[in-house]
Amino acid sequence: MKLWRIIKESNLENAFSGEGAKAFGGRWNHEGTTVVYCSNSLALAAMELFIHVQRPDKFRPLKSIKLFSIEIRVPLSVSNEEVKYDTIPEAWMEMPAADETKNIGSDWARECRSLLLKVPALVVPSGDNYLINPLHKEFKKLKFSKPKEFIFDKRLWRAVG
Repeated sequence: MKLWRIIKESNLENAFSGEGAKAFGGRWNHEGTTVVYCSNSLALAAMELFIHVQRPDKFRPLKSIKLFSIEIRVPLSVSNEEVKYDTIPEAWMEMPAADETKNIGSDWARECRSLLLKVPALVVPSGDNYLINPLHKEFKKLKFSKPKEFIFDKRLWRAVG
């Protein structure tokens, strides 16, 4: 299986530490919980980043911030769990994210039940996001590609400008 993550150049060294999600929390984790968010396709990873861009001018091509994509190769033998769509609390789509969904990922990570947690993507309903627990004993089984520069197509910025 392949997963994808897109990050700023300044975060390359800690791309899989889980420190960003730990510091800020996310839809599937509370602040203080170490997880790494990634997606099952590069396109979904791009959309997930795009919707969270606070300052689009900084991400436009030729600006000061460079982005990089990393492919994660996941052996089929690693442990994983899935949050089934029909078991998600009704509040899962709320903004900001509801505690009910944050509890699901935080409990999973704290208990170290598996390396991966598959969760539905909100931005692209047919896609899947994954949480990786970098503290899990199987983390070393993951293989990471060399980071490749990623640039958003300029036409996307017309939609937000």
